Amino acid sequence: MKKLTLITLCILLISVPIVWIMIHYVQNSRQSVTSFAPKPTPPPVTWKSHVMAWIYPGPPACNAANEYKDGRVIDTLKPEYYNLNSSGTLTQLTTENAGCNTYSPDNASEVKKHSTHQYVTVSGKIAGMDALVTSQAKIVQAVTTLKTFLDTVKFTGVEIDFEGFSRWTPQQYYGYKNFLMQLGGTLHQNGYKLMIDGPAVTADESSQYQWRYEDFNTLPVDYLVVMEYDWQYDFGSGTPVAPLAREKDVTREVIGEIKDINKIVIGIPSYGYHGRLGGDSITIDTRAQSQMYLGYTTAKRDNSSAEMMFTHAGVFYDYADSQTLNTKRSLIEGLGIKNISVWSLGGNQWFSGKAEPHS
Repeated sequence: MKKLTLITLCILLISVPIVWIMIHYVQNSRQSVTSFAPKPTPPPVTWKSHVMAWIYPGPPACNAANEYKDGRVIDTLKPEYYNLNSSGTLTQLTTENAGCNTYSPDNASEVKKHSTHQYVTVSGKIAGMDALVTSQAKIVQAVTTLKTFLDTVKFTGVEIDFEGFSRWTPQQYYGYKNFLMQLGGTLHQNGYKLMIDGPAVTADESSQYQWRYEDFNTLPVDYLVVMEYDWQYDFGSGTPVAPLAREKDVTREVIGEIKDINKIVIGIPSYGYHGRLGGDSITIDTRAQSQMYLGYTTAKRDNSSAEMMFTHAGVFYDYADSQTLNTKRSLIEGLGIKNISVWSLGGNQWFSGKAEPHS
């Protein structure tokens, strides 16, 4: 019996250290695994608005296709494939008659492939609009042409960009709305959408315009784009393309006029310009063009617009970089806007630092 007890004690004396070593090893192994386990990746910071981008036909915007294919996420692409001529009929812009970024089956296919939504933009001036909206036959012809085109390319819809707003007569404005009623009605009946472009007008300037954003609350219009840029034409060379204060004021006023904020699209600039300081002769530039000018490396940021500016030999230069775009977008998003549109792709900078939201 004593011999058995002695054997048992010996076994225990040997087993206890072994068990202790095993427990210690397991604990250390767990700690080691924990310490080397990858930490979860925080979700990316995301923009709050969906982004659209215009594609301008012809030089100097010929790099647009490379840009929308480079991995950036653009919810909506808007190539200008039609122009309203002075007789009030539509002319299709093709690679044969208008150069890069215009319509061809391959170009349209690539636009659709690299975006969630697509709108064919139709540009027009006052003479063409007047000829169109005063003729029911021409309205029917234009509506039929655009509906047939959408059936062919399977885009989301049409964007109407008729400008010269300050010179529209009451009759032209009435005719324009009648045209939209017919176009929008036909598009909606066939599962398509209608977007229109309007002026960036502050309350104290509205008396010069027939245009009233509230008029479109009852028309078959899905999106209203407020083009918040080109103010250098109003105030002359040496001033910003889009001052932040004016962008903010115009956006707030439009929000008060459009019942559904989701229909509002704010247009922001990615382009620049140059012209003799203080003059009214202005040349539009892409960022790629701006960086070729003497004095480019001396540019400083303008706090009133977040745009980059410099002067060389009496000529003023303005351009937008990624920080410019980020600042303008953040301002607009802070006002509750859900959609923005950038003028334009092809040689200009893009947003940085945040991911795009899912469509």
